[in-house]
Amino acid sequence: MEQHIEKKYIPLSNYFQSTQQSTIQLSFTEIENILGQKLPNASYLNKSWWQKTKSPLKHFLAWTMNGYQVTAVQPGYYVTFHKPVQYENSGETTDDATAYPFIIRQAELDDARDIVLLGEQLSLKMFKYPYGQQHQKYSVQSLRKSIAEWKVANTSIMLLAIVRGEIGGYLFLEGYHSPYLKHRATLTIGLLDAHTNKGIGTRLMAGAEEWAIKNKLRRLELNVAKTNEAAIALFKKFDYVVEGECHDAILIDGHFENELIMSKTL
Repeated sequence: MEQHIEKKYIPLSNYFQSTQQSTIQLSFTEIENILGQKLPNASYLNKSWWQKTKSPLKHFLAWTMNGYQVTAVQPGYYVTFHKPVQYENSGETTDDATAYPFIIRQAELDDARDIVLLGEQLSLKMFKYPYGQQHQKYSVQSLRKSIAEWKVANTSIMLLAIVRGEIGGYLFLEGYHSPYLKHRATLTIGLLDAHTNKGIGTRLMAGAEEWAIKNKLRRLELNVAKTNEAAIALFKKFDYVVEGECHDAILIDGHFENELIMSKTL
């Protein structure tokens, strides 16, 4: 499928592929969050841009090849997509996961502001999540610069979980430039509570590992609060092992917590 769709619209195609909802209404902002970049001006000005299904344009393949068609457009506000439902007398119940569409994609420059806002939401409860050497507060401008540098250097990557058209979580693999450390990367992950237990963390971890192997990394490492049982279970699922424990390493609300050092050799 991907070889027929313009590269820009592949994340949107993946989004439609991830759900079985018969009707989906997405705002222009949500669509741009899924894409990681702005829609063309024509999409804001003309309903016909959404309703065209002929070459040489190929953006429409993102939804038509997944069985959806555009049924309503309010330029600049929202687009409604509909997929005819085929009923089968299978006796099976509906899987809630199909009503919770999400995709995993690499962070783009236009995501910087939303990533910073997500970081502010997570910062109040960061002790619940792993955190890496980059534990710092990015500005929108500095994050845009960093995303551009990561793409060029190819030593680090930030993956985003786009849930229902919004950024609901992230995973950051931060690598090193030193030739003595280029085989290593530190992993940081954060996910909003509303999107936990949906398989998103697993998909983020799998995507990070796939990228790490492709880029010939050998060691992935992270720090995590010892009390964060859910995160530790996720890491052990991916064969991370505990290398050590730092006592009283984290100070949260006046209380010290121990920290585990975990790693995986690829």
